[in-house]
Amino acid sequence: MGIYCVVCTLILPVIMLITGRAMFNSPSDDTSMGMVGYGYKSKRSLASRASKSFADKYAGKVFAIYALVMLPLSLIASIILVANGIYFKGLSVIMVVQIICLCTVHIPVERALKKNFDENGERITIG
Repeated sequence: MGIYCVVCTLILPVIMLITGRAMFNSPSDDTSMGMVGYGYKSKRSLASRASKSFADKYAGKVFAIYALVMLPLSLIASIILVANGIYFKGLSVIMVVQIICLCTVHIPVERALKKNFDENGERITIG
């Protein structure tokens, strides 16, 4: 039962790592707001193909970084909790923290988009 609980806490970071690599290595060309395709979709990112590609690559990088931080932390925390006999309550807390991290990915991506692109999707040049 303990191994099952540990593996369950590692599912989200592994999925985030795989998704991050996919988004970084091959960004989506779909600039519509529809559900077809994959990638980072927001009003600012869909303004142009350049901003969409930038957002996908940046979001992929953020996903991968979050996942690489979450994997060892989740593994260590879940092993400690399972060793102490705290199965579902402790592991549920780990999963809630992981979901909160997943939900905060848009913050650094939107900041980077705002810094590098204007409202029309044109790259901001300095000078």
